[in-house]
Amino acid sequence: MGTLHRGSFARTTLIAATLALSGLSLATTAHAGPAGKIYQPHVDYRELEFEFRGGWQDYNGTQAGDAQQFVFDVGYGVTSRWFSELAVFYSKTPDGGGQIDEFKSENIFLLTEPGERWLDVGFLAELVRNRAEGLNEIEFGPLFQKQIGREQFNLNFEFARELVDGAKTQLGYAWQWKHRGDPALEFGLQGFGGLGALGDLGREHELKLGPALFGSARLPSGRKLKYDGAVLFGTTNDTPDTTVRFQLEYELAM
Repeated sequence: MGTLHRGSFARTTLIAATLALSGLSLATTAHAGPAGKIYQPHVDYRELEFEFRGGWQDYNGTQAGDAQQFVFDVGYGVTSRWFSELAVFYSKTPDGGGQIDEFKSENIFLLTEPGERWLDVGFLAELVRNRAEGLNEIEFGPLFQKQIGREQFNLNFEFARELVDGAKTQLGYAWQWKHRGDPALEFGLQGFGGLGALGDLGREHELKLGPALFGSARLPSGRKLKYDGAVLFGTTNDTPDTTVRFQLEYELAM
């Protein structure tokens, strides 16, 4: 079994590197902010979740400061296949002050039971109220997960469209590779980017990726704490030079 895991690790490390390099060749427009997350096709029925995540982006050469974003979420496993979450976004742009700028309803729907098919598949549907601009937006897309030995791969695609006349649909994506080992501390890679407006792909280029750490701990009460973080590096002139992101989850069964 150890030999199998070592062989699997080598093969999947190569796959992860290939994903990263192939992402570099895409003409992309980043869709996720510094507190962006990677969604997984997974639902715990009747579990209440509190989540806090945030991030900072460094733009070299700017005089107005760095971008920041912090998000507080409350979610619940409504059924065995539906997880619903409400999120509040606080953001600070490099050239402005900070403000609560978005409210979001996030919903994950399972299309397959975890492990029953070759690929785990889910669907993300979100309704966004952009308070800063006075606009509403819908975001949706498929969620994929594949487990190979100790290696876990996730891929999200997200279509986003403002609910105004003449708006264009934007396509973003996020991916990660995680090496499963000691649950308290695991490692991998994460990447965030975008493909721009449908019908006009490649006009702008933006992609960030880098190493990530993951972990979880069971508390004496039987509740669970999960955490992950990453340092992401920009790969084009249009991308922030460095992004640091983190995510904390506190879960309890009801």
